[in-house]
Amino acid sequence: MNNIITAQPLDKLLSALASPASSTEIAKRLVPCDALQADDYHFFKISSLSHISDAPRREALENVYSCIRYPGASVVYLLIGNSDGVGLYLGVARNQLYPKPIISIADISKNILKPSFEGNFRGSSVSQALDGGAKLIKQLQSFRHVGVLQGTVGDQAQGENAFFQGIDRLVDAMAGGEFCLAITAACLAPEDVITLEQCLHRGYELLAPLARVSFQQGKTTGSSLSWGSNKGQSKGTNYSESTGSSHDKSNTTTKTTSRSDSSEAGAEGSSDSTTKGESKGTSDSTSEGTNTGASINRGETLNISAERHNRQAQQWLSYIDEVLLPRVDYGRSRGGFVCNIALLANSQHTLLRLGDVSRSIFSGNMGNQYPLQMLNISSSPEWVNSVKNLQIPVIPRQASNDQAVNIFDSLKSRVSLHGKVMMGAYVTPKELSLVAGLPQQEVVGLELKEQVSFGLNPPNVPVIDSLPLGSLVQDGRILKHKKVSLNRWDLNKHVFVAGVTGSGKTTTCHHLLRESMLPFLVIEPVKTEYRMLLNEYDDLLVLTPGRDDLAPLKLNPLEMMPGETISSRVDIIKASFSASFDMEAAIPQVLEAALYRCYENMGWDLNTSTHNLYKDPFAAGCYPFPILQDLLKTVEEIVKEQGFDERLQKDYIGSVKARLQGLLVGAKGQIFNTLRSIDFSELIQRRVVIELEEIRNGAEKSLLIAFIMTNVIQALKNEHRKNSKFRHLTLIEEAHHLLTRADPSTSSNKRQAIEMFADMLAEVRKYGEGVIIVDQIPNKLTPEVLKNTNTKIIHKLFAEDDKAAVGNTVSLELEQQQHLSKLGIGQAVVFGQGWQSAVLTQIETNSATQADIPFNIIEPKLRERAWQFYQLPSNLHLLPLQAQQPTLSIEQWRELVSFSADTKLLSAYTKYMDDRNKTNQQALTLELEEAVALLGDWSQVIEHLLYYLYIPTKKEPMEQWRKKLQACYPLLLKKDDVKLVVRENLHTKSRRKY
Repeated sequence: MNNIITAQPLDKLLSALASPASSTEIAKRLVPCDALQADDYHFFKISSLSHISDAPRREALENVYSCIRYPGASVVYLLIGNSDGVGLYLGVARNQLYPKPIISIADISKNILKPSFEGNFRGSSVSQALDGGAKLIKQLQSFRHVGVLQGTVGDQAQGENAFFQGIDRLVDAMAGGEFCLAITAACLAPEDVITLEQCLHRGYELLAPLARVSFQQGKTTGSSLSWGSNKGQSKGTNYSESTGSSHDKSNTTTKTTSRSDSSEAGAEGSSDSTTKGESKGTSDSTSEGTNTGASINRGETLNISAERHNRQAQQWLSYIDEVLLPRVDYGRSRGGFVCNIALLANSQHTLLRLGDVSRSIFSGNMGNQYPLQMLNISSSPEWVNSVKNLQIPVIPRQASNDQAVNIFDSLKSRVSLHGKVMMGAYVTPKELSLVAGLPQQEVVGLELKEQVSFGLNPPNVPVIDSLPLGSLVQDGRILKHKKVSLNRWDLNKHVFVAGVTGSGKTTTCHHLLRESMLPFLVIEPVKTEYRMLLNEYDDLLVLTPGRDDLAPLKLNPLEMMPGETISSRVDIIKASFSASFDMEAAIPQVLEAALYRCYENMGWDLNTSTHNLYKDPFAAGCYPFPILQDLLKTVEEIVKEQGFDERLQKDYIGSVKARLQGLLVGAKGQIFNTLRSIDFSELIQRRVVIELEEIRNGAEKSLLIAFIMTNVIQALKNEHRKNSKFRHLTLIEEAHHLLTRADPSTSSNKRQAIEMFADMLAEVRKYGEGVIIVDQIPNKLTPEVLKNTNTKIIHKLFAEDDKAAVGNTVSLELEQQQHLSKLGIGQAVVFGQGWQSAVLTQIETNSATQADIPFNIIEPKLRERAWQFYQLPSNLHLLPLQAQQPTLSIEQWRELVSFSADTKLLSAYTKYMDDRNKTNQQALTLELEEAVALLGDWSQVIEHLLYYLYIPTKKEPMEQWRKKLQACYPLLLKKDDVKLVVRENLHTKSRRKY
């Protein structure tokens, strides 16, 4: 039986395959390599990694590696760690075993590898390494301890195991250590892959007979015996006689057709016969028999069957069938590589830890006949040199043509090339994406960003109507060649811009204003970020209410504009107060009655909205409008007339006066203590920014915005009557100050006022006005804002209610709404009327930041441009004293503005006229002397008193009061005679009181 199985010389091959690699033997035979030149490598750094769904996909990285099909080029993966984290680099290096590729290494890296990576991991932050990677090569040279992993990579990609083979596991285990995982994957030519496959086939054929041998042995013996006999007897007698006669005639015709189912025959004839017979017989029979038989059969059979299994050979055959040949087959279509895994560190224990961790992560569960093992090659200079020059170490191929040698190399996944054996393992992009992989979770030094898909096809806008907004973003990747544009004719359908501080919404607004090429007004409640536009526009005017030392804003909210009626102005003022302040019970009605009384006191006809003294009350030099100071005094009269009880009278008077008095002091007083407003018809013709930073109270800020918008809208109406093609933009930052969301506790008065302003903003589009509403907190805004704005530009938002509020208006899915919290700076979700889906856009930026413009440079510009604006003929009579001195310098004008807003002189005069005692006279005298010193002429002081204190009537015209003041002025300066003033009768009911 033993003679059937014979030993094969291939047993030596199996023994060799079972032996581990020897670093000493390999090092003795290594072929030296040349040092890399500057044009032999190129790297880029991956700073952040974008992905879709739960984690970066290995399949996407396979696509990247599969793009490199140049035999003279190697894909290089460097994971360098230190105490600050890790740096991940991908690049291409020259493979010295092949001729140079047809294109340069740098071009392969920049024009193939990098775009492929960005295409598969859209939105990742990828940048060229310094000097193309020269610093990296130098850093590799500095590592003192070097090792390599010899063997074949095993994939555990089954179930949950795939998660635990991520490179992030290695990074976490090596946290804080100085190390480098350097993967060099040399591209193979297609014919080299085919050669490897052929060697594997031959190896399979040689190993197959060794795997299982069967033999059989059999023996059969047998015998048989049979015997039998038989005996019989029979006897009989018989007699017979017969006589007969016969006559016969016949005629027969027969016809036959040769078919299987047809025949025909016919017969005719006659017959005559006579027969006679007799028969006699006797029979006697006797039978006797004997039958005897016997049979004996005997047999014996012996069969022996045996098999001999060579388990080692069987395992190699399974390994070829299940691992090696499928990898080669996969590599034919996806690309084949020879991979060298190098480990570098600055200490021995760090190298050992790196080797153990790498081997545990990159090894498969089972079925790997050539498992990974770490070899310390620090003492092998040639090997270290190959590793640090990003080459695959090679040894000369043995001169012997022994087939077993070639099979040995192929079973070890080694490739022979040009008489040399590459001491790396054959891999496909699938295995390469495991060892040279990407983290599945964020690690220190490499940010992971999950991306969500948005629309990619915004409507095309004709170039002539296009307002470029920015570049399309596809899953985090900025497509600079694909622009997102708005139709500039849609601006008057209004725009809503939202985003938290620092998300880029102000930059977006700058861009909209700039690209619109329209005059605009910006109302900036909190910051001063729009003044930087001074460097772009020579005609930009920045007004700073409450800062008369910079660029003052003068606004009399009770001043009407041409074409406006008293009732409309009263309604809007009442709504402004109601929207800004909590006004309970009948206070709005009291305020309304007081407003009408003010206009009556100033000589206005409430029915016709005309003035009894001035044919054109809006002309320069006329001051026929009531001011807030008048309203303050009139409210008290109205409350007393209403018949309220004493408690209600005090409550109402106290409530209204508290609100109004707050508007007449400090920064607000500088705004509202004026007889006329700036010319809003001139304001809408230019680019203007109004900064409300100095107004700290939110309610007062809301009120001022309401007053400004009231005059802007009326100015737009007037301009539209003259020029129906006129177009203008108004941008309101932090619009919730005016258009706040009403809650259940909101009073009906305030609710109605908010609705009125929302309706006003929605309707101004017919006057050519486009409104850009900007806010950090969309959920604070009244819902009408989101409903009535055609274009939505949504930057980063954090609050769930804010994301839901805007997401529902732009058709965002839930995951898209959640992604709003992860938008980058300058990125925004854009949606407009007629768009099929919202698109993610990177807004273009070309503005400086405020920090780039020093205050000592920008503030003089603010003063100069404000001074130029106030020198316009339409604004020259804004201040009564300025009309008489049209050639004031900037400094003189600033002093005049400050003096006009100051009510100390007016208050002292009021006190003295109400109570002519010596103390009040002394106080008045002091204020008069200071006023003369400032203005330089007592006649200017008289004009100031005249315009701010005395209201002309038909009975008491302005000239009459001027003469009385001129006559009494010297008496007012006398310190010893108070009664003289009384005789001049300067007291009158039509005098304003401060």
